[in-house]
Amino acid sequence: MSGLNPIGPRSSTQRKVFRCRARLLLSDGKVFEVRTVDITTGGMSVMSQQDLRVGAQCSLVFELPVHGALQTLTTEVKIVYATLIGTEGTRLGLRFVTFDPLRTQLIDGLH
Repeated sequence: MSGLNPIGPRSSTQRKVFRCRARLLLSDGKVFEVRTVDITTGGMSVMSQQDLRVGAQCSLVFELPVHGALQTLTTEVKIVYATLIGTEGTRLGLRFVTFDPLRTQLIDGLH
């Protein structure tokens, strides 16, 4: 079996703590503010005050620091898990649906 997954080559990077505000844009036009928790080249987890359906696909808009400036990225994600975390909200696991070499490079460059 090759070392490929549906979104591109597997990365050797581990989850990195990544905190910022982001927005989930659902196909019905609803927009939800979320807080990021961590990130890998394959996806990220976020905290949401809304319960969202596992399996749903949506767009995620977030910013990554690049050479001292913020770069806005918009990417398609699929919700792969949702775990209620008491009064903090729901932790959502998001998987990037498409492979994007620029996004991968920027995530790999995070410290």
